[in-house]
Amino acid sequence: MTLSKTWVLGLACLILAALLPVAPAAEPPLAKEPVAKAMPLPYWIWRRDTSADVGLTQPAQPPCRLERTFDVDQPAASAALRLAADFCRASVEINGRQIASVEPYCPTINVDVTAAIKTGNNQIVITAESVAGPAAVALSVTLISADGSRRSVVTDDRWTTDANRPATSMGAVRSALWGHGRRPATIDPFDNYEQWRQAIGTPPAGNQAAFWTAPGYEIALVRTAQPDEGSWVSMAFDPRGRLTIAREDKGLLRMTLDDQRRSVVSVESINSDLEECRGLLYAYHALYVSANNSKGLYRLQDTDEDDRFDDVRLLRQFPGGVGHGRNDLALGPDGLIYAIHGDSVDVPSEQVTDFTSPFREARRGQRTSEGHLIRTDRDGQKWEVLCGGLRNPFGVAFSTTLGDAFTYDADAEFDMGSSWYRPTRIVQLAAGADYGWRGVTGQWPPYFPDHADNALPVLDIGKGSPT
Repeated sequence: MTLSKTWVLGLACLILAALLPVAPAAEPPLAKEPVAKAMPLPYWIWRRDTSADVGLTQPAQPPCRLERTFDVDQPAASAALRLAADFCRASVEINGRQIASVEPYCPTINVDVTAAIKTGNNQIVITAESVAGPAAVALSVTLISADGSRRSVVTDDRWTTDANRPATSMGAVRSALWGHGRRPATIDPFDNYEQWRQAIGTPPAGNQAAFWTAPGYEIALVRTAQPDEGSWVSMAFDPRGRLTIAREDKGLLRMTLDDQRRSVVSVESINSDLEECRGLLYAYHALYVSANNSKGLYRLQDTDEDDRFDDVRLLRQFPGGVGHGRNDLALGPDGLIYAIHGDSVDVPSEQVTDFTSPFREARRGQRTSEGHLIRTDRDGQKWEVLCGGLRNPFGVAFSTTLGDAFTYDADAEFDMGSSWYRPTRIVQLAAGADYGWRGVTGQWPPYFPDHADNALPVLDIGKGSPT
């Protein structure tokens, strides 16, 4: 979709917002939280090998040692290290003390290194060993002094190699990838878990500052839900650019926007029967609906071309509970319709092809509490379970380049503080994978050695809600 016609629905506050582009800046603005100044970005660095191009793996290459010294003139109130290692395993020492060690393809890590920093001269050493690919490391240490001043030590050409030669720089890390200019996805353990309560009783038009927007976007209020319109839980644009909005109790509303797409000129009901439609998808001249409380996937069609859905057909019933239920729908790059379910919905076992392991409990006749991803064709004739072991994933999104599917899965808030707490997470939805959730607290730890299909998340985020 183009930026000029991208829109977003503020469901928690019951507002409809238009997401409009503003003039792009050369560099994204800093986060709205006050900071003293912009911190410098690290550079990807490695050594210059005489036998090969920078970072390219060659047989029997010795480990790469990179180091730098820096002075601290007053005790550090806090010091945070951030490390990314591409195509290499790496370890970091500060003043002879090992701080972190990562394996190849590990996500970027953050470590509190306050205890390792001393007043006076400090030394950081990175020891890295390349694997197949263009190896490089990037590191920053952000220091905050007792007086509130801050500075950063970053990887750049001031670092030296084991041959006491300058390290070779391969360019700065993109600012957005290093968390500069945008709010990070990570959540502080002390953040309010129930931030949605802040919206209760707050006029949405006067609370715009509560929203964080990506650089280049702004929010405009289009409509507030009227008393007779209920609570809104999902939305989709039809082929004519009109909004279809699902009420939380039951029914669907259709809203026609004005030419500037900044206000609603008419509202009509187009369905009054389907209950809590969490997933809406326009495809193949039809509206597909994942109706949670109606416990099924439906297809709505206008067969006589009078702009009304006269054919409402149940494609498949999905038994089970309704809490973590039948959620989002998406059209995959393969032309199939993807539906994602939470752990209240029974995993289908009949008239379905299951790509997961035949040794899973659900495949051996046991009833399990686990979310899953299922797909079907436009007529609901062929059904496939792609993966399981999720808790309560709400949406499905596809990579625009490779077509891989991703979701944001929920945590179990009642496990918070326990050693088995499983945070909200970004998950790549791979066929045959099992992401280990078994409700209520029967999930697999990620280190289980006897589950070869124990799929790990792309990113653990922390506390959150997966809408």
